[in-house]
Amino acid sequence: MSAQLSSIQKILQQLGIDAYLRSRAPDRPLATLGVEIQTGAKESNLLEICEIPIPDSDLFLLQWFVQLPLSEPFSPADCIPEFQTLEVMTFCAEINQILPVGIFNVFEQQLCFRHIFSCEFLSVSQVEYLLQTIEGTIQRLQPVLQSVAIGSLSALEAIQNIDAVFSESETEELQTGSESETDEFVPTDETASSPSNTSDDSTEDGSSRRFSIDDIANMTINIEEEQSIDEWSNEFDKKAADDGWNLSEDFIVFDEDSSESEM
Repeated sequence: MSAQLSSIQKILQQLGIDAYLRSRAPDRPLATLGVEIQTGAKESNLLEICEIPIPDSDLFLLQWFVQLPLSEPFSPADCIPEFQTLEVMTFCAEINQILPVGIFNVFEQQLCFRHIFSCEFLSVSQVEYLLQTIEGTIQRLQPVLQSVAIGSLSALEAIQNIDAVFSESETEELQTGSESETDEFVPTDETASSPSNTSDDSTEDGSSRRFSIDDIANMTINIEEEQSIDEWSNEFDKKAADDGWNLSEDFIVFDEDSSESEM
């Protein structure tokens, strides 16, 4: 195994992800790391990572490759019907222009996702970003690609739905995040029947009473004065004096009429 694949395997272990080494073989000229990624609600695919050497260079090429299955009524390992290849390639050419990393393509008459880049070293954050981005991109676009591949959706229809595919995915993520962060209050029988949520519509004998419009119109408001205006005024003056206020000096009341006449 190359030094780069060994380094990536250690990084994946730090992220809690298992990676399986597949050595070189007659039908596999390069060693690869295999990682299971979640590409659907109940579906996972094998992501293969391999190093492509660059002679006489400190740089190296890493390829991240995922072969995508077909959907029913085809079996996952079936090839794309030849008459649908052009439709698939047309749709891939459109969506590849907006992907953050990698491209969708047709390899050996099957759907695939591939990302190749050159670098000197890989960090933990880089590997984590690539895995999350590749996984999320496939989750969003694989169903549409499968529909085009089996002929249930034309390339033109799929292209017209690209914005909807991405906007629906973002909306679902936001809704999922908001539901996990906030708890929705659902009234229970106890809270619905609590005194704070009920109106004072009952009489002294416990029977329920509803007021008619005539009853409400004939009602009068009775306000019991606990303190007269004079008593309140005297109390206010006393408190002001205790606090060091002099109403006659601290407050000046302007007579609007007199000010206008002087001007």
